Amino acid sequence: FDGDGHMISDLFIRDNLKSQGLFGLLEISNKSQMAIVRNVIVKGYVKGLGQCGLVVGSQYGGSIIENCEAYGAIECKAAYAGGIVGCSEYINGSANEMLISGCTNYADLNGFGYFGGIAGVASSVIKDCVNHGNIVASNGYSGGIVGYQNVGKLYNCGNTGKIEGRDNVGGISGYSRQSSKLYNCYNAGHIVGKDWVGGIIGYCDTYDFAPLETQVKNCINWGMIEAQYGME
Repeated sequence: FDGDGHMISDLFIRDNLKSQGLFGLLEISNKSQMAIVRNVIVKGYVKGLGQCGLVVGSQYGGSIIENCEAYGAIECKAAYAGGIVGCSEYINGSANEMLISGCTNYADLNGFGYFGGIAGVASSVIKDCVNHGNIVASNGYSGGIVGYQNVGKLYNCGNTGKIEGRDNVGGISGYSRQSSKLYNCYNAGHIVGKDWVGGIIGYCDTYDFAPLETQVKNCINWGMIEAQYGME
């Protein structure tokens, strides 16, 4: 789908189901096929049980989201939610990484947790993306770009939104598993949580040896950080 830079406005989705968005599911069913959403602006409201995003609900198997913008609001009763895509996860049998590139989110997110300005959970490559939306999560795992980075890669991303959660709250990633990579990212947003709160990563699950070590390079935070117990 190529939106050619046009806006889809007044999107309204309210359902007690998962994978909610303009496109509920983006997936390659055959390795010879392509599944791409690009060049579309979405303005609206999405409320669902989980895996909610204004552009795509769930992204799997080598699919691509690029040059998209999101405006409005998302409410999610469970994990996961993102301004662009709720869940961007690798699945067994897929030889290709998912890609999210050149996307910007202005939408606000409110609800349970595992929330990200771009993606709620991601094992994909996310590059050249910016979040300006605010996030309020009653639970943990919230980040300006991704809430739960599941061995994914973040390049050249930034956040200016206010990110609030219980624990594992970060300006870029709320929680990054071992082998994750964060390069050339910045946070200028206000980050608020009780425990495991950081300007770039809230909590980094890592090892002291390659190739399982998480790598953070050329990242900078100048946003305010508030934590009740621990912060980085």
